[in-house]
Amino acid sequence: QNNSRAAEALYREILALMDGNAASVKTDSLQRLHTLEGLCAALNSGATELGSGQGGQQPLTKQLHLERMNREIAQIRSQHLAKYESDVAIAVVQFGARTRAVRDVALRTPLPGLDRVDNWWQVALDAIRAQSDAEQRGQL
Repeated sequence: QNNSRAAEALYREILALMDGNAASVKTDSLQRLHTLEGLCAALNSGATELGSGQGGQQPLTKQLHLERMNREIAQIRSQHLAKYESDVAIAVVQFGARTRAVRDVALRTPLPGLDRVDNWWQVALDAIRAQSDAEQRGQL
């Protein structure tokens, strides 16, 4: 806590372990994202200089290193967002198709208590609860 040098060292160690063991240990890209964000935060805290104790690298090196990490962070985020946007788009299409199918059935099959198409699910649940026979429940 509030020790950016220790945080920097830990994040660097984690990245080195991820990179050094990539062939044998699979890490999730979100783990890498978290680690990179943590390292950037530690470096941006101003309490530490990149490369201190490693030949006295200049602040320009720190800036270039941060820019490279920020590009990798942006790339990981965009990959995840693209995947989830795609998954959501597919789910919306499937939901729309299933909703239309249920409404079509509800309009064709009069159920007691179905006064609006919007409350079909309430009517269906009530009908399922009212059935004592498991086979009839399954058919509903």
